Amino acid sequence: MWSDLGIIWASIGMSSCAAVAMAIAARHSFPELRPLFAAGSTLATIYAVAYVWLAFHFERAAEWTSVVRPVSLFAWLVVWIMPALASVRLWRIVSGSGRE
Repeated sequence: MWSDLGIIWASIGMSSCAAVAMAIAARHSFPELRPLFAAGSTLATIYAVAYVWLAFHFERAAEWTSVVRPVSLFAWLVVWIMPALASVRLWRIVSGSGRE
């Protein structure tokens, strides 16, 4: 079973990797998708910084949750909704269907 601190450090690692991967994609991908990747990189960086803070202030986890929880609303938009819609739009352009 994972400890709380183990999950926190794993989250730091994964969010940091996501920030770097999305930053690379923001510079070297389809131009239509670059703003989404830039937003995703920013969001992942926010999570990484928040988890680092939590790792060293675990006794204040309730405060951390109340601050970070609203960020998750942007995560739904940036990570799941906007990329799906952008992918559909890009596919229509690439496939030549002409519908945008």
